[in-house]
Amino acid sequence: MKRKLKVFIHVLKHSLFPFDAYYKKIRKTHFSFSLKYFFALIISLLTLSLLIKVISFVSLFPPQVLKTYVAKISQEYPNDLIISMNPNGRLSTNDDRPFILSSPLEDNPRPLLVIDPHADKEKIYDYDAFVLFSERRMYMQLDNSISDFPYELGQTFSFTKSKAKLITDNSQIILNSYWKIVFATVIFSILVGIPFMGISILMTLAIAAVMIFIVLKLTVKHKTIAYSSVLQICMHAFTGPLIIQCLAFIFGLSPSLPYWYTLVLWVFLAGAIYESYFEKDKSVI
Repeated sequence: MKRKLKVFIHVLKHSLFPFDAYYKKIRKTHFSFSLKYFFALIISLLTLSLLIKVISFVSLFPPQVLKTYVAKISQEYPNDLIISMNPNGRLSTNDDRPFILSSPLEDNPRPLLVIDPHADKEKIYDYDAFVLFSERRMYMQLDNSISDFPYELGQTFSFTKSKAKLITDNSQIILNSYWKIVFATVIFSILVGIPFMGISILMTLAIAAVMIFIVLKLTVKHKTIAYSSVLQICMHAFTGPLIIQCLAFIFGLSPSLPYWYTLVLWVFLAGAIYESYFEKDKSVI
């Protein structure tokens, strides 16, 4: 086990920083070697990222904090406030004042949710809220960008103090199983979610490898081009993008550049392919 771990770290380091023309050497290894490394990389890094995120969440929102917050919803909901939705997708209240529900974090009393039928899209910045329910749409603020979701037509409801209390009571019952839910979520993610993501990523790399293989066939005449070798290089080159993606997930980062992750992926793939097929051997230089 210790030897396997040492080999894994060695391959990870050289896949991220290809010392000694490492990507040239990959073409000579068995495909199974790269496939095992790829899934070991996916499982280890995604599991580690998940555990760090879960630990951060339960530290920030332990069950007692959530129970207090859920109880706060019912307590702060005005006795006479009625929130209605008509079949035309129009939200309204019987009070001209907005209803504001603040964050449960004492050191960050930022509005979590605001219901204001008279508000427009830009009003979410004035409230500094995560979610704003206006007359026709729900707005959500994430990383300084706003996503809007129109209400469905044909749906009607009326929300009152009694319904808020009913939701609070049911939520308190669910929160009694807080640790069981967290544990079940982690186990399901590790056993099902992460392997599924690994297969999905492998399929994406396989498609990218097809395109790279075609380009290499047309441009590289002095070397034998095998699709399996191209896919191997892609699996190892994915090390860098995966580490970057995991760090972004852990720290909640989301660059404003559109398709930033796709661009990062292709930069690493291009670098690996260049070293493997185009860069001259240093022994020859």
